[in-house]
Amino acid sequence: MLSTRETSRLIGVPENTLRWWRYSGTGPRSFRRGPRRVVYRRSVVLAWLAQQEAAGVTDG
Repeated sequence: MLSTRETSRLIGVPENTLRWWRYSGTGPRSFRRGPRRVVYRRSVVLAWLAQQEAAGVTDG
């Protein structure tokens, strides 16, 4: 499991961009662990990155 900070570092975007993507439903899927902690599965993030690369997307 990756935190928002770890995920932002992994994909090279600011944490606020990742939060906006989460809000708008355009970034890698996340889920909550407890009332406030948002986490990402590494495998889901890497699959999302590969999908973005295959589609030629440069920003979300």
